[in-house]
Amino acid sequence: MRRALFALIVILSGCSSAEDRLLVDPEGRLEFDAAMIGFDAGTRPIEEIDAQVDELDGGVPEDAPIVRRDAAGDASTEPPLTGGSPDVPRDHVGSTAWNGLTVLQHAISQIFIEEVFLIVRNDHPTTAFCSVRFTLSLRDAGGGVVQTHQGTFTSQPRLLHSADTDCIPPGEIGLGYANGFSFTDLSRVARIAYSFDGSIATAGELSTFVVVADEGQRIVDEGLGLTVQGTLRVLSGGLRDPRVQVFPFTTAGFPFTSLGGSRTGTFLAGSTSSYSSSSTSRNFDHYLVAHTYRSASSPLVVDSPEARAALEARAAFDALTAEIQARRAR
Repeated sequence: MRRALFALIVILSGCSSAEDRLLVDPEGRLEFDAAMIGFDAGTRPIEEIDAQVDELDGGVPEDAPIVRRDAAGDASTEPPLTGGSPDVPRDHVGSTAWNGLTVLQHAISQIFIEEVFLIVRNDHPTTAFCSVRFTLSLRDAGGGVVQTHQGTFTSQPRLLHSADTDCIPPGEIGLGYANGFSFTDLSRVARIAYSFDGSIATAGELSTFVVVADEGQRIVDEGLGLTVQGTLRVLSGGLRDPRVQVFPFTTAGFPFTSLGGSRTGTFLAGSTSSYSSSSTSRNFDHYLVAHTYRSASSPLVVDSPEARAALEARAAFDALTAEIQARRAR
């Protein structure tokens, strides 16, 4: 059952190729696979890994759990947003041009700060979505806004009109993240409304500026918590300032935190860049991971309305990402 997938969701302790593709079955179900879900494969028999993958292979559930940590430090999974009802409506209220982005899962974690996770798939056959920002509005039964979160997606680095940006090409996955200091009264939430913004392009307008392999990916216990570590090997092209984002999952299959890590520097073909995410005290053995980086060079962007729009969208994306990271660091 181990299938090759695209390198956005990194391979089980091996390397991914530029030709790897995301596999979706004819019913449109996202198939969790050993290549998509990270494991500490070096110390576990493959039969055990396959058995765990098979438990998740039915797709990402749409009901979002709320994860909190009690005074004793133990995490528990609570019911969906309305405190028991599995049928909280989740509606796209933005432009129909963004209807190709399907929300596979959302989850809200209230541990130290309130964190929001979105996993999306681009189901449009020819359109790519780049520098994607999202707004998630939690509303009560009367339509009033209880809380609003704005976040960004870690997806695939690409060139759009010569500007490097994060894109979600057709058939691929994006990991969305937002946070806030105040905890929402989730018992009031009766509806979730969401929208997207950024750049929309045809797949033919994108180009690849680097090909990388993710090698030796593993979960490491550093004593104070678990991290995800590995090495990016640059096969062709070049990149700078690589970052990693990891969504660890509960045993029920929901993300409960976001682990990030970054390096500064330029890495050209033949070089490697080791990475290590931040840590969590909660145990996990499967996760989703995505890398993002910028081009090693600063290409001259074509001066056109499309290029200027792409640059503006990327600038807004970078500003929101920096704001989210600053809140996380406080």
